[in-house]
Amino acid sequence: MQILKKINFLLKINCIKTFYYSLTFKSKIIIGYGCNLNIKGKGKIKVNNGILYIGMGISKPEKTVIDIFENALLNINGTVKIHNGCKIVATKNAVIEINDGTFINESSRIYCKKNIIIGSNCAISWNVNILDSDIHVILKNDEITNFDKPVIIQDNVWIGLNATILKGVTIKSNTVIAASSLIIKDCDLNSIYAGVPGKKVDSRINWKK
Repeated sequence: MQILKKINFLLKINCIKTFYYSLTFKSKIIIGYGCNLNIKGKGKIKVNNGILYIGMGISKPEKTVIDIFENALLNINGTVKIHNGCKIVATKNAVIEINDGTFINESSRIYCKKNIIIGSNCAISWNVNILDSDIHVILKNDEITNFDKPVIIQDNVWIGLNATILKGVTIKSNTVIAASSLIIKDCDLNSIYAGVPGKKVDSRINWKK
């Protein structure tokens, strides 16, 4: 069985893209079939002391797209898995940081115009959206009223399926975000948040993968 698993894993790897991007960014990057990496200008991916897996999920492959624009950075510390069908966007000068032991499950979206940090050992479920921007600009008397604000997700956070995390939010360590929740304010340690908008429904909890 172990041999069959290894063979199945190897068959999913796009060897040409894996070799090219690993060599280009001097990092260990394993890329599955059906993945598109669009790196503009001086945009880059950096993997520190680990491996970045892109589009190597266990189900039927869907296209994973990673867009890194001019001077933007996808910074990986340790080993991180970005599964099938995800879309990661870092616009000009933006920085996305993802830390060791975190996985991002299928069809999730991260859109970064400023700074998004995801800590270690986080579990991000299917169809999750994380944004540090409203994307479009709102003006009043010709002045911008909706500035971009960083998102910080600390260590060991579990974000349930279909949840949305909006700009300016900090989710503290060991917290659970329930399925389909909308998070627009900071979340405390060791707590469960649920609803639209998300509210604390329990505290002093623990969870594990």
